[in-house]
Amino acid sequence: MAPILFASSPRADSSSPGRSSTENLQVRDLLDHVPVGLCLIDEALTVVGWNRALVEWTGISEREIRGRRLSDRLPHLAEPRYLTRIQNVLETGAPAVLSAALHRHFFPAPACVGAQNRTMVQETRIQRVSTEPRQALITVQNLTTEYNQLEALRAERAELKRIREELVASNSSLQHSLRLLEENNDTLQREIQIKAEIEAELRRHSADLESSRLREQCHVVRLEQVIRDLTEARQAAESAARAKSEFLANMSHEIRTPLTAILGFVDLLRDAESPAEERTQALDTVHRNGQHLLAVINDVLDLSKIDAGQLQVERIPARLRQIVEEIRTLLESRATSRGLHLSARFDDSLSEIVVTDPVRLRQILMNLVGNAIKFTETGGVDILVSESRRPDLGPSATLIEIQVRDTGIGITSEQLQRLFQAFAQADASTTRRYGGTGLGLIISRKLARALGGDLTAESRPGHGSSFTVTIQAETLTPSINSGIPQPTSQIASSSPKINSDIRAPQTKTPQARVPVNSGRLAGLHLLVVDDAPDNRRLLAYHLSKAGATFDVAENGLKAVERILDSPAAAPVDAVFLDMQMPIMDGYTAAAILRDRGFTAPIIAITAHAMAGDRERCLACGCTNYLTKPVDKESLLRSVSCLARETALQSAP
Repeated sequence: MAPILFASSPRADSSSPGRSSTENLQVRDLLDHVPVGLCLIDEALTVVGWNRALVEWTGISEREIRGRRLSDRLPHLAEPRYLTRIQNVLETGAPAVLSAALHRHFFPAPACVGAQNRTMVQETRIQRVSTEPRQALITVQNLTTEYNQLEALRAERAELKRIREELVASNSSLQHSLRLLEENNDTLQREIQIKAEIEAELRRHSADLESSRLREQCHVVRLEQVIRDLTEARQAAESAARAKSEFLANMSHEIRTPLTAILGFVDLLRDAESPAEERTQALDTVHRNGQHLLAVINDVLDLSKIDAGQLQVERIPARLRQIVEEIRTLLESRATSRGLHLSARFDDSLSEIVVTDPVRLRQILMNLVGNAIKFTETGGVDILVSESRRPDLGPSATLIEIQVRDTGIGITSEQLQRLFQAFAQADASTTRRYGGTGLGLIISRKLARALGGDLTAESRPGHGSSFTVTIQAETLTPSINSGIPQPTSQIASSSPKINSDIRAPQTKTPQARVPVNSGRLAGLHLLVVDDAPDNRRLLAYHLSKAGATFDVAENGLKAVERILDSPAAAPVDAVFLDMQMPIMDGYTAAAILRDRGFTAPIIAITAHAMAGDRERCLACGCTNYLTKPVDKESLLRSVSCLARETALQSAP
């Protein structure tokens, strides 16, 4: 028997060089496309042929296994149950069939592509195909699908058998139950009736329980609402308490600061040796700070009257343009001193005479325009006045709208929400740059509402702010203008007062060294740090009279730079430090100086006189604590005692 042509040899047959090679390639290509695994082995169990199906199933290429013993790559085929059958086929020529049931994994391979845990079920046939040389063909057929179908049929048959048995058992039980039902029909009817009665009772109880549950839910909802209301009330009370504490601390500062200047310069006036020029400056300082203190008190009284419902507004004829021009003229010098423009524009249709309260309107505009100037560093402030008729409110009713626009620092949305709250400010920190009690805007809004309108604000940080006040008024014709006062040169006298948020212009004291005079502080060089020029000048006067020399600084940052960054300057023996200042406050400055090794006395001079303020000053590094207004003797005594103690401690 001639050997089967399963795979082409590396070299072609010399007897038929052309045709035989082509036929061998065709046979090999045909066998590679058979969906059956084909393996040709010789009598030494060496692999002679290995078709493409086996390559795909086992992952072993023909090059890897051809010319090698079959058991080298597949060790399990060396087992007697496989090896004996293969050798018997080669010797006797009797074919052998390895069933899928007993030899299902002749060539281990997955059941399908991607199958990780299922192995192909195979039926293997071994048949000798030639005697010289001896060769056997192993044919492997994939019976996984058929095997799975058979297993499914067996499982289905078993399930049907189980169902049949269950049906037979159920039928028997059903027959028994029917007999029992027939025998106990009367009893069952009575039980059904009793059950119906019980169910009806249960339904009634269920309805009662549902009603109780609904009532309980209502109680729970009401209780939760009460708890929320109490929580909100507690939070509001705590917030109000914090706001009032901040307000009281701020009011303490706003009242004590001018009082310090007033009382201090009154002491200076008592000194008969003071030059006439100093006495004149002292009188101006007392007057200026007295006006500021009066404005603070008036703000507090106005707010108290408004909250108590005792504020009275007038309705008299007034010249709207005149009122706005008075405000512009009064504040123009302040704007010019800051390098700002201040303008007023009026609509052409604006009424000449309206019926309103001119005093309260001036107060509102003074607050708004003064604030705009104070919070603007470049650019300017514009006042825009317009009018719209309101026939729905009456034949002569009109709505006056006045916008005050600035190019200032602006306000954040969070600060804007607190802007019109009583006892709250947009900036409540101790380093507030602009000062003020924070009452001007809340008073202005309440006055605007008392005049039948409102006060609103729009702003963006860095892009300025726009405050719009509206009031309801009535128009009058010029023919009835006989009782309306004409403009006068005394503009300031017609305005009610300047809001506490608007401070009068202050002159800065230059940072100069004062000559040494004889006195109890002779030989000491001191540093006076305060953002108020009047307070700096007062302290400088007392220190120079006591014989000390001194430097001055406007804020904590300049004080730190003077002490730490000026090695050529005279050493500082003690520091008088205001605690509330712009740029850097006294608390921060004292802490920085102590951290950098400054050991001289630091005396806190502050208008904060609330509980805990002394401990806060000492905790940040201050040596002593004095409240404004400061008594001259207490001031001199404190610095002389502390200086002596420091000198004794530093002595060898």
